[in-house]
Amino acid sequence: MNLSESVWVFGEPWNLSMVEEEEQQLLFGIGTDNFITLLVFGLIFTLGVLGNSMVITVLARSKPGKPRSTTNIFILNLSVADLSYLLFCVPFQSTIYMLPTWILGAFICKFIHFFFTVSMLVSIFTLSAMSVDRYVAIVHARKASWIRVGRHATLGVVLIWILSVGMAAPVAHYQNLVEREDNSSFCWEVWPDRHRRVYVMCSFVFGYLLPLALISVCYMKVSAHGAPRARDAGIRRGEDTDLAESHVIYEFKGQTETFDDHRIKGNRRMSH
Repeated sequence: MNLSESVWVFGEPWNLSMVEEEEQQLLFGIGTDNFITLLVFGLIFTLGVLGNSMVITVLARSKPGKPRSTTNIFILNLSVADLSYLLFCVPFQSTIYMLPTWILGAFICKFIHFFFTVSMLVSIFTLSAMSVDRYVAIVHARKASWIRVGRHATLGVVLIWILSVGMAAPVAHYQNLVEREDNSSFCWEVWPDRHRRVYVMCSFVFGYLLPLALISVCYMKVSAHGAPRARDAGIRRGEDTDLAESHVIYEFKGQTETFDDHRIKGNRRMSH
């Protein structure tokens, strides 16, 4: 392998001829850019762990005898996927900004890239499932009572994880350690060109394009379903307002006529 050629490290192009060139400016023994990146990693890790832990703690507690709603199940799954990524991937990925070589072995090399892809797909598919759930709840409200049950949501979550693991399996297969002449190693994907193109295309279609289309269609249906209701509600509010105004005018007119009657009767008494 030509060490000056570009390869893919953590899904990003990396020029091996640049490895020997240290950054001109160092901070705490690492490059300034890497130090800033580590600070961002640390901030994301801290806030993400705290936020997702709070969500999981709140949603995991359910009152005895009260089933969890489908929305809560999907949100819980979303938080579990995000928290798992933060705990199992971010700390290991941050080492590439601190160390000049990969020291965590082949298993961790494969696992973090595999699980990163799994958690990403789980989040995307869960958001898609939440949009379908919302569509059923609003557009098909009569059927929602037996469709939107915890058992169905749990089954959907299981299918989401199975599908995500299956789609991420090629990443684990093609992620490898590559040794250099100076006994240093790097963790990157080594794909045959044709396989990589096919996988990227499939990931784009099934992991982005179709979920985006599904979410868009669901919310367009929800908006279209809600527009007539909002218009009818506006008409009803207008009718109620007109009725209220008529009632106020009638009451005011009645009070005025009563006042005039009293005034006429008073004038008659005075004239007598």
